[in-house]
Amino acid sequence: MYKLEAEAERNVKRTDTVPLVVHTCTGKTMSATYQEINILANNVRGIDLQRVLQSINARKDTCDKKKWHTERGVISVSGIKFMNWNTGTGGGGAIDLVIHLKKLDFKNAVRWLTAMFPEHALKTAKIPVSVPKHQFHVPTRWNTHLPRVKQYLIEKRCLRPELISTLVRSGKLYADKRGNAVFLLLGKE
Repeated sequence: MYKLEAEAERNVKRTDTVPLVVHTCTGKTMSATYQEINILANNVRGIDLQRVLQSINARKDTCDKKKWHTERGVISVSGIKFMNWNTGTGGGGAIDLVIHLKKLDFKNAVRWLTAMFPEHALKTAKIPVSVPKHQFHVPTRWNTHLPRVKQYLIEKRCLRPELISTLVRSGKLYADKRGNAVFLLLGKE
């Protein structure tokens, strides 16, 4: 068993509530909703069946280029269709093949294919990422830090003292409790 396949096996043999491993731009795992599974299924369904068979260490028949020898029997592949001659069952697409060979349910077959072929799964996947909406709160004024903030802005950032004084008087500049300078941006409201 290949190292990647063993990792995919570990990710699949968990309960239904396990997050679906998806490499997003944030690098976080995501919980698989119906919509997400559906999108991923559409992306991994078309993976070449020969690549799937190679990933599970199936042996290609030396005489018939469409036949593969697997732990579940001899499988013939023609495009996206396959037939297991030992069990008399067949199907179409990578998901059906994984369900048949690995004895997985639909969700776990999609998970397995996603883990084994992440480049294919993510190539066209547009999984909606829900970003928690945090309400912005203006930092609280902390007048004890204001002298230090003014000194920093004048000495280190080379801002004119008159500008700093004007902004402080107008309330557009103040210090927060961590000693950060807070510049209020007042736009059209």
